[in-house]
Amino acid sequence: MQAQSATAPAEGVLHRLMPQLAPQFQLALAPRADHKDYFRITGTTGHIRVEAGTTPTLLFGVNWYLKYVAHLQVSTNGLQLGRPGLKLPALPAPIERPALYPWRYALNENVDGYSAPYWSLKRWQHEIDILAMSGSNAVLIERGTDLVLYQTFRDAGYSDEAIRRWITQPAHQNWQLMGNMCCFDEPISMELLKKRAESAKELIASLRRLGITPVLPGYYGIVPADFATTKPGAHVITQGDWNGFTRPGWLDPRDPHFATLAESFYRHQRALYGDTTIYDMEVFQEGGTD
Repeated sequence: MQAQSATAPAEGVLHRLMPQLAPQFQLALAPRADHKDYFRITGTTGHIRVEAGTTPTLLFGVNWYLKYVAHLQVSTNGLQLGRPGLKLPALPAPIERPALYPWRYALNENVDGYSAPYWSLKRWQHEIDILAMSGSNAVLIERGTDLVLYQTFRDAGYSDEAIRRWITQPAHQNWQLMGNMCCFDEPISMELLKKRAESAKELIASLRRLGITPVLPGYYGIVPADFATTKPGAHVITQGDWNGFTRPGWLDPRDPHFATLAESFYRHQRALYGDTTIYDMEVFQEGGTD
């Protein structure tokens, strides 16, 4: 069996998004000694070569060529890839651009609630392909965090039903992870928790193949509101209601139970999804992305 070429994941993106144009591109990864990322475009009519330091920048170079030279479009709003049989135009001179930022981060908490809670893997792959063509090299994945929370609070002594009743259904989990609600609708099933975890593993693997860092939610202290009852003395700040929904409690990070819960959370997260970049949701909310 032949080893997969370094550019095979990027070529796969082109074949999925633009099968009629993909054969006209020659892709090459050529990292520089100074580790500075860049893309470079050369070529003749119907034969366009793009090289770059990393896979996301390589695909961004293709997208840059499509937009500014061929006057075509790849975006989340749709594709405009020209007439059948189109030959991609030559460049009058080589084009080279540096990657302006080391991290190009995509998505926020609400994507997996408003837009993507029930996306299939095929639909997610399309989104990942578009993000890769946009040069994104860090992407938030919330799917699968529900099973991490389940395992964390089972370790803390909660019963199976109690913690499944606390975890909301997928379309509202973004609001739970932001500390705004819990316990809505009916207990989430173990079957659904496991299915979401398995699909999260596939999404994360797809990102990694493209050189994109998966960013997973961090633990910042959400707990069931009765946590201080089950762990006497725990310093839990009750948050009341939000628009008629019960909000999770918030555990003081100085409380000794916080370190225990965080250790359990990250241990289960790592066992399920491997090592990833983790962001602090409270800090992220302060910065905002809307």
